[in-house]
Amino acid sequence: MTNTRAGLIAVVLTAALVSLSSIFSRFSYDLGNNPQTLILLRYLMFCPLCLLLIKLTGQSLNLARQQFPATYLAGFFYTLGSGSLLASMYFLPVSLAIVIFYTYPILTLAGRRLIDRQAPGLIEAVCFLLAFFGLFLALNISGARPDTVGVMFALTASASMSVSYLISDSRLKAVPSITLTFHLAVAGLILAAVLIITTRSFNPGQISLANIVYILGAILCFAFAFIFMFKGISLIGAVNTSMILNLEPVFTIALSVLLLGESLSEIQLIGAVLVIAAIVVVQLYQARKRYLA
Repeated sequence: MTNTRAGLIAVVLTAALVSLSSIFSRFSYDLGNNPQTLILLRYLMFCPLCLLLIKLTGQSLNLARQQFPATYLAGFFYTLGSGSLLASMYFLPVSLAIVIFYTYPILTLAGRRLIDRQAPGLIEAVCFLLAFFGLFLALNISGARPDTVGVMFALTASASMSVSYLISDSRLKAVPSITLTFHLAVAGLILAAVLIITTRSFNPGQISLANIVYILGAILCFAFAFIFMFKGISLIGAVNTSMILNLEPVFTIALSVLLLGESLSEIQLIGAVLVIAAIVVVQLYQARKRYLA
């Protein structure tokens, strides 16, 4: 019971820290930072932390030769996803960006069914339609339209993250999660560095105490979220962890309202609820199928 409680606390903290990272990112953008710089700094902090965790847990850094292509391809799409999400928050309200992005579990399921050449079950199909109807409402298509560039970045983030998870699920199940995460982060660091060098876009913004706090808050919250996530997985399992992490968009929307002064219209809020509800229902359905199998 104690381990279960500790695991629940660890995963809730994971969701809260990821949400706080998004808020700090938005504050830093307002002081001149840009998404390219932030993702480079994120991976510069994250890679050594992953390496330390691997050493402390006695895991191996090694990948089999045949695992390298899939690992770094997954890393490319993961970086494209996380970078596009940061970019979407540059153009959109954080709350709206996270709702669009959080369609990725539904896209991942659809991709899995396509790869397996299986028709989705009734519940899965309903949840898929519900999620994208919710997204339609969240975008408030009939009302004031959000920034098109921001929406495209958020959709790219969702699709890219789905591709990364599909590659990992189909080709890299044998790789320990923390080892895989380290190599994904290395791929991200390389790509972010290449982007910064080729575009000469390194610009952390104002040299001020406030901006330093925001940048450190963004990258440290992201990094330490993974520590709590791995702890949660070890205590309550990956399935329960993934379910609880659905709190992330809820936390992000709440913090966006409280700290950034954002607001969603009633129709957008209904859309956000539909997206989150569809994801929770489909994950519960998948968990039940695994339990009965």
